[in-house]
Amino acid sequence: MRRFKKYLIGVWDEGHRVRWAKGAEFKADIATVFGYSIFFSLFLLLADALVIRLLQILKFK
Repeated sequence: MRRFKKYLIGVWDEGHRVRWAKGAEFKADIATVFGYSIFFSLFLLLADALVIRLLQILKFK
């Protein structure tokens, strides 16, 4: 447990050393990540539904 706590403290300290983007740039980056996440989530959901439908048509058990 001590090593894990030391690891988390190190991660926290490293997070403070990073130069984070400011204001509008940061919001734009977050919006981009959310946009890609939503797009690919929907894409994978659709692909999964199509494969399930194809397997049902082929009567695959």
